[in-house]
Amino acid sequence: MRLLCALTLCLITSYANADIKSGVYINVDSGWSHYSAAKETNDVNDISFATRIGYQFNRNFAIEGQLVGLGFSRNLMRFTTDQEFTPSYNYGVNAVGILPINERFDLLGKLGIGRTRMESSLRAQSDYDETDANLGLALRLALGTSWGIKLESNYFNKAKVTTAMLGFDCHF
Repeated sequence: MRLLCALTLCLITSYANADIKSGVYINVDSGWSHYSAAKETNDVNDISFATRIGYQFNRNFAIEGQLVGLGFSRNLMRFTTDQEFTPSYNYGVNAVGILPINERFDLLGKLGIGRTRMESSLRAQSDYDETDANLGLALRLALGTSWGIKLESNYFNKAKVTTAMLGFDCHF
C-alpha cells in the first residue's frame, strides 16, 4: 500500500507544467446517482456511469457529447419498484467552461441539453424520452498534457437526478 501511495505521489508531482492540450478527448466516469422521486420515501440511490467524447477548443472552452447511465441496476428491479417511471439514461451535448486554478487544477462548469429515457415499472405503460437540461461542476487534476482525473457532479433537471462521479480523461 505504501508503494502504491508513493508511486501515485511521484506520478502526480512528476509534471511541472501539466497543461491539458486542446483537441479531441474521451472521458469515462463511474459513481453514484440519487433520484429524487415525487414521494420522499421513494428516493433511490444507485450506481451511475458516463462516457463522453468532446473537443477542447482552447484552455477555457470545450463541447462534449455524453451518454450517462442514471442508474442501470434499477433496470434489474424494474417491476418491483413503487415508482411508475424511473430515469434510466441521458444522452446529449454539453458546453463546458474551464477555469484554470493553476497549472494542474481546473474548475469545469457544464451546461447541457439532452434526452432522458424514462422507463415504466408497469407493463401497461410504455417508456418515453423527455428533453432534459443538465448542470454540472467538476474539478480536474491534470496528470500530464494528455491525462487527467476528474471529480464531477451533475444535476438533471426534469429527471430529478443528481450524480457524483470520479473519472479519467484522455486527450489526443
